[in-house]
Amino acid sequence: MISLSSETTVTPVIDYDASGTTDLGDAILGLRLLAGLDMEDVDVCRGEVSGDGKIGTEEIVHILRTSAGL
Repeated sequence: MISLSSETTVTPVIDYDASGTTDLGDAILGLRLLAGLDMEDVDVCRGEVSGDGKIGTEEIVHILRTSAGL
């Protein structure tokens, strides 16, 4: 069992392209999804950070921040 203190921050991993990392490729795929393009190769179960059960701008911003090391 792992116990996390209230000061511990867990960064969710978003990996829509199943590359093993959160990177700009994931941001591009996420933006394509937001644009309504057919993305049957995207694993949407690999990332959702806002808690609404949908891929949106919050997830894209998270990907970009993670990719930039912020």
